[in-house]
Amino acid sequence: MNHLRKYLKNNTIINAVHTSVFNQKPMVIDHIAHRTFKNDKVSHNYAIKYGNFKLMNQRLNFNHHNVYAEWWDNVHEKNLYNEKQPKEFIGTPKLFISTYKGLDVDINLKGTSIDLERIKFHIDYPESIMPYSLYRKVWEKNQYLAWTLVHRNDINHLAILVDDIDDICKKVAEIIPLHNEDKPIQVSEDGDLLQFSTKPSMISKQFEEGFFPIPHNFVEFIQRKNNRRGFSEKNANVIFNSTK
Repeated sequence: MNHLRKYLKNNTIINAVHTSVFNQKPMVIDHIAHRTFKNDKVSHNYAIKYGNFKLMNQRLNFNHHNVYAEWWDNVHEKNLYNEKQPKEFIGTPKLFISTYKGLDVDINLKGTSIDLERIKFHIDYPESIMPYSLYRKVWEKNQYLAWTLVHRNDINHLAILVDDIDDICKKVAEIIPLHNEDKPIQVSEDGDLLQFSTKPSMISKQFEEGFFPIPHNFVEFIQRKNNRRGFSEKNANVIFNSTK
């Protein structure tokens, strides 16, 4: 099962948006976002498998999360899955790949009692099942790291391209709680990139102590004006907090 189809499976948020906001008409994908560790090869696999993604010369840094991000543009303007693309979507999505910089430079973990060697073990062995007690401790200090430890390489969020973000925001807010609900729409410094996101869906995940509900993925909405390409560090920094 590919990344997009796995994201769509039983995804109540995207199903509600597709039905209630877009009246089951195809939605345009702007980008697909993954969270990774340095030794992961998510973007490499996309580029090799589909052959139409190129790394762009823009690296964003999010020091609070101990993360950097890169984007890969769909340079040949091809549908990501060609004839196999799910019926819910059209468009030629970009990739937004963010990467955790490493435990040794994460200021969020300095001076804590968190077992860094145990975290490193779960980074090195992604199939291992971690203790929920450890997950909770990590989540309280760096929710990005906690999310990536348990959902590694899953799609973190999907961004839908829209023409009128104010109108879409009002419609989505009627059916799904929004992240940063007092001021959901984020605007880039140049005013040409506008974004907002939903709160995450919850998923039951297995830990050593049993199954627990934890945040999974969410949906972002984005409007681009004046042919604005790329991403905004200011906007994305807020979007990162959507999995809180």
